[in-house]
Amino acid sequence: MAYTLGLVLPAEQVRPLMDSHQEACERAGPTQCQVLGAQSKADGKDRVSGELDLRATPAWMRMFRDRAEADAKESGGHVADAGTEGDDLTGSIVDTEAAQRARAAERDRLTELMRHKTRNLDQTLQVEQEITRVQGEMDQSDGELAAMKNRIAMQTLTVNYQSQAMVAPDGVTAPLADAGRSFFANVFGVAAVLVTIASYLLPFGLIAAPIVWWARRRKVPPAAPVAPPTA
Repeated sequence: MAYTLGLVLPAEQVRPLMDSHQEACERAGPTQCQVLGAQSKADGKDRVSGELDLRATPAWMRMFRDRAEADAKESGGHVADAGTEGDDLTGSIVDTEAAQRARAAERDRLTELMRHKTRNLDQTLQVEQEITRVQGEMDQSDGELAAMKNRIAMQTLTVNYQSQAMVAPDGVTAPLADAGRSFFANVFGVAAVLVTIASYLLPFGLIAAPIVWWARRRKVPPAAPVAPPTA
């Protein structure tokens, strides 16, 4: 079974709760729980998220899921979503075990043939190669079978942690609330663009201003001479 759990928390509680859950898995030991992956990121103080991937026994998984939901509520958050996905491996396991029994019978037959029926070295080597091939296929299938049985014995859980600022609001006022939260971000974003443009234009302005001033000075016509007064 594969489970997913989404927790919405205050921003300052995302990483501490995620670290607490990871430590709980590590304390249980690899026979009960294994950490498959953990990552977190922050976009400012209010937008924090994380993901924790675990693999554990069914008993430990049940206990942890109940604890995770309780921890979210105690931290001032809530469970946003939870999902379950199953993968029936019974047919694959039965088929693989049947194939292994057939390979074992073939290996035993070849071993008996090599001991009593081969007449020369060439025949013996050929039979040994066939035994090696069959044994290699059996070893590979043993690994696949063990992996499938391990998937049945252990369950996986992906916990997604999100700060409340990252969750879209619901209801008829949702667009207004979302616009209000993004108002200052938009204002400062536009201001940042204008400052960036000004930083590119300022050097050109400093160079062009003296040139324009000098050109305008040259275009000013000289003052007309003043006629002397008549007697």
